[in-house]
Amino acid sequence: MDSENLPVLPQMIWGYIVTFLEDAKDLAIASVVSKCFREACYSVRSIRINVTDKDHENARNNHNNAEQRSNVELQQNQTSSKLNKAEATSSEGRSRSGSKFRNVKDKVLMILSERQCIEQLRIEAEPKLQAKNVPDVEKRRTDFWICDPYSLKEWLPGIGSTLQQLCIVDYGQQAIMRRSSIVMILSNNCPLLTTLELRNMFIDTSQCGVMNSMKRLTLRCVKVVPPALNDINHCMPNLDTLALLGVFGVEGGDLKFEKMKVLCLGLSSPAKSISLDLPMLEKLQLKMQCPENLKIWARLLKYVAFNLEVPEGSHVQLRCEQVWLKDVTLQGLHELLYGASSFNSFADLVQANKRTLRKIYFDIPCMVLGEDGNFMRVLDCFPLTLPKFSELHGCEALEVLNIGPGLWHSMEKNIDQLKLTKVWPKMHILILHMILFDASASTTIIELLLSPLVKNLTIRIHTSSPGDVKLFTSNVEQLVRARPFEHMKWNLEKWTKKLSFNHFSF
Repeated sequence: MDSENLPVLPQMIWGYIVTFLEDAKDLAIASVVSKCFREACYSVRSIRINVTDKDHENARNNHNNAEQRSNVELQQNQTSSKLNKAEATSSEGRSRSGSKFRNVKDKVLMILSERQCIEQLRIEAEPKLQAKNVPDVEKRRTDFWICDPYSLKEWLPGIGSTLQQLCIVDYGQQAIMRRSSIVMILSNNCPLLTTLELRNMFIDTSQCGVMNSMKRLTLRCVKVVPPALNDINHCMPNLDTLALLGVFGVEGGDLKFEKMKVLCLGLSSPAKSISLDLPMLEKLQLKMQCPENLKIWARLLKYVAFNLEVPEGSHVQLRCEQVWLKDVTLQGLHELLYGASSFNSFADLVQANKRTLRKIYFDIPCMVLGEDGNFMRVLDCFPLTLPKFSELHGCEALEVLNIGPGLWHSMEKNIDQLKLTKVWPKMHILILHMILFDASASTTIIELLLSPLVKNLTIRIHTSSPGDVKLFTSNVEQLVRARPFEHMKWNLEKWTKKLSFNHFSF
């Protein structure tokens, strides 16, 4: 081996080791081990900075201690107290003087100013800090506002030339109160950025440059300016994935993305009119308050999650060709996840896709669970209606039928109506989510649904079901032992918070 290359090998090994240390705290520890580790840490490509509740507590304690010292000195000397009070106030700001307290902006700047080629960066205010109750004065502070434009302009230019993936979960108590021009700053400094995720903030999308490299954008629990959709369409024309989850403030938009394949539209405030022209779209999730007018053109759409209440006066249209079809009609779907109190739109979608639908999930979103997952109540505002199960009988390619807990409760309540159904869906896999109320009714429903074609049955019972779970379990065991179900695989599971969508592409 060439002697000139000998010193390179150890540094390569150290560089390889630090690739497993994404957390900024771990990198800081490694950097003091040796000079070689320190140099390797400078060249790390991926880093994660956690803003913890402990950081916040330390900042507040230091601030309070500084104020107490200032008050003591105020009694001793009025002149010196003014100076000390100014120093205490500066500890809350952005100064990096000799004060023991360093705020989150200084922490981020200190960590990133030492890095040379960051490609992936995640800065996150941890959930414990986000959920903590704080006084109103906290919302008037800015020291934990990660996306403060002045702070961003200090550290982003230094890493922007190599940055490809960025996720920022801001401290919502402060960030949601103030506009951040983060997208504009990114467009001016990060030409290679492909993936961006922003949470818990107020985003101003105006005056943004074009970001041709951007492929995937996720906005979660954010407030935006009214023309945000049009701004995104202008500055990120090559997006293939767009997820808007819990987004407030959108008034409307006319969007056209030539390359978009996945769209999740989750607007938490009602928009007036939204029109989407997405010729390459394959997956669509609608989980939001319904706009007055919603039009989507998606000729290649195969997977749809339709969690949308369509009130009177609103119009929802999907089209697969240049001409508009009737409301909510689309052909060629493979998977349909549907959650609403009215099954009119569901019937239209099923009717148009009988030959191609392979997997169906449907539910009524009327069951309320607590934060711990315990069942609390049934919402009265949702009518307990039923779909026409007989219409699913014509779904020739149906493989999986998944029923949600709200619809199951409606089926329990309407058992007499269900008994009048003459033909039932012909599926191979049947998944039932239930919050059991009536063991006898639920047993009867399963008996109606089962046929010799069912090869796999999964029954998922909520852990806080008010009904007699033991009696129901015994009834089901007797049922599945009988012919013609003796060769069917079946299992009984418990659930608390999460439903199972293992067989679906979402």
